[in-house]
Amino acid sequence: MGPAGMAAGTAVPQFSTCRPCLPLSVGRAAYTQRKDPDEVATGPSVNRFRAKLFSQSPIAKRCGAPICNAAPQHKAVMARMRDGGFRSNGWLVAMKLAKSMQIALELTRAGDLVGATRAIRNGLAPSKANNAAPARPARTIEPDPQASGTATRIGRVARPLHEVIEALGRLKHHVFDPGKLVGRDKPRAPRVPPGARFETRSFISPQGQRSCKIYIPARPLDEPRSLLIMLHGCTQTPDDFAAATQMNELAEQNGFIVAYPAQPKSANASACWNWFDPQNQARGVGEAAVIAAGAQSLVAEFGIDAQRVFVAGMSAGGAMAAIMAAIYPDLFSGVGIHSGLPYRSASDVVSALAAMRGKAAPSRQSYGDGPLVPTIVFHGSADRIVHPSNGARINDAHLGSREVLQGTASDGNGRSFQRMITRDHNGLIKAEHWVIEGGGHAWSGGSPEGSFADPLGPSASREMVRFFLHR
Repeated sequence: MGPAGMAAGTAVPQFSTCRPCLPLSVGRAAYTQRKDPDEVATGPSVNRFRAKLFSQSPIAKRCGAPICNAAPQHKAVMARMRDGGFRSNGWLVAMKLAKSMQIALELTRAGDLVGATRAIRNGLAPSKANNAAPARPARTIEPDPQASGTATRIGRVARPLHEVIEALGRLKHHVFDPGKLVGRDKPRAPRVPPGARFETRSFISPQGQRSCKIYIPARPLDEPRSLLIMLHGCTQTPDDFAAATQMNELAEQNGFIVAYPAQPKSANASACWNWFDPQNQARGVGEAAVIAAGAQSLVAEFGIDAQRVFVAGMSAGGAMAAIMAAIYPDLFSGVGIHSGLPYRSASDVVSALAAMRGKAAPSRQSYGDGPLVPTIVFHGSADRIVHPSNGARINDAHLGSREVLQGTASDGNGRSFQRMITRDHNGLIKAEHWVIEGGGHAWSGGSPEGSFADPLGPSASREMVRFFLHR
């Protein structure tokens, strides 16, 4: 007798297959013709697709009897069997998981990590047809205690994130969905005082085009005139990033222009700058060329001093800012990197995720033999998305004498911190590395009106402006 619910008299083919593989194995022969509530409208073509999907899967290629040498890949399947998940439609649930894993692999290779996470969660969720199986209790997804924001998603039936990551790990890939890690309400648009302008422009170059928000303060620009390019992180927008960093307020106080280029979802499904793509790591090509062309057009339009053009960014934007400083040292006179990664720390999605975990580090030779652009780095010691070691590696590229200062929680707006200063042989500050104790993947001293912002900690925005304009 086959699985529960098999029609009487149905011929059961004999497969040399281990028990965890059985619900999958039956998908390639007579069992695929059985009609259950989920298959009434699918037809034999879908059944043939499921059979083909299993026949091409890593489990099918490795499975043997009586002991399956692919058993580690069956952890999720066996867990579902223990929970009563494989009953009348057991093989269907397993095929749903296999299909979801295949889709997730294709999405991950394409760089759509958010979509890959969603596909895996759909595959691991209980099947609607499995009414006989005991319902899993709804899990409350708590916000990261290290992250800012107060919004909490509750009552959602979902697998724990570590199970999703383990599932992808069996495909040699992992998933990062930054938009799910910081609970928040919808970000608000930044306030614009009377007389100031927050305009939508475009950065245009032969390499492409990006929309951009430009903040022009109401007060006269300070002389010599300065420009700061701000590169947002994944899932963020220029409005969101401006609200989180409050950089427009500092531009109003100090009389400089701020530009926020936008990464569209057509270029990256999570609106991340593609810092891990080698085509964006070289001068004159890719996204870097578009950003540089936009900065140069603003320099010409507003009469910006050539020695007072700066770039800063958060997370993926921080990694992109590191690229801009490395390949355009003649354009940018300073760079601010918050929760970012070093230049050329990755060459594809897989190596990018490894670098984010702190598993890879470029040598100083990646930056060339010339002098490095003055750099200020901020990183939370409890950052679970981009490992803090990345900030240290950025700072280590700058050679010189070191001075370490310790700041208490009262000094750092509720968070203690360590500030390392690197000076050249003339005593000039070439780099600063701020490590915020207990800080997560969020802009230090930022505003909760935007995403990925921690209201505690020293103000990264204020310190970057000081470093750029008054160092």
